Amino acid sequence: MMLHSQDFETRVIFKNSKGSIDTIIIGYSPDATDSLDIFLGELNLSDYEIDTNFSVYATNIVILDNGKTIKPAFRTKKQIVHFIKNEYIRYVCVDVICNDFPLTVKWDKLQFQDTSRFHSFIITAPPGSWFDAGDSPYLLSEADSVTYSYLNNYNGKFYFDSIYGKKIKIWKLYIGFASQSNLLEVKNHRNDQYSIFPNPCQNLLNVLGDSYKMAIIQIFDTNGKLLYNKRFENKLNLIDMTHFQSGFYIIKIGDNYVYKIIKQ
Repeated sequence: MMLHSQDFETRVIFKNSKGSIDTIIIGYSPDATDSLDIFLGELNLSDYEIDTNFSVYATNIVILDNGKTIKPAFRTKKQIVHFIKNEYIRYVCVDVICNDFPLTVKWDKLQFQDTSRFHSFIITAPPGSWFDAGDSPYLLSEADSVTYSYLNNYNGKFYFDSIYGKKIKIWKLYIGFASQSNLLEVKNHRNDQYSIFPNPCQNLLNVLGDSYKMAIIQIFDTNGKLLYNKRFENKLNLIDMTHFQSGFYIIKIGDNYVYKIIKQ
């Protein structure tokens, strides 16, 4: 009935520039839920178990508000997700505390040669309905590691979690499981005929285009929900983002142009 009906677990290793190593175990199971599953080995970490210089754990927080202190419902060293239908992509949100870059992430690529996991990925932006927008993912079936000189995701830059009573910068990665049949596109759809600024934005978003006639501007959240839908009126279009919640959005222009934006 489900494409991912079997259980699967794998270990992911994180190493900072000083040689310190931390690991998490991730995977999927038809018995997993979106809450903490103790019977699957998911145990909540307390604050005193987290190294504020270098620590990696899975969490339930995906999009974070700028400047707000948000404590996740759980932090785990083992996170198992489930699949609700064949074409749905499930992923683990990974929080990374790293004061010493570069950061190297390693995994066993042989475990991702199976067609049920062939398009599994690691990415710095939250994967959603517009998975092919923004930063391209690294396919876990094609390599066994990736090194980040720093994690350039806006959510990480603006996210501070209170641990030990002090604010800590936490970066975010996303590791997802996807099959051959998911037909993921891993290339960015870019087009030089449009400019979108400022990004991140707080109030007005400027969309400038030379070939704007007949083009439709659409804005989606990370779940694929359409929040804005309007035809280009002029060469320069102004979009009021004041009432949008802080976080990550996708703007789509016409059929070919997709762009990632951050609302502060």
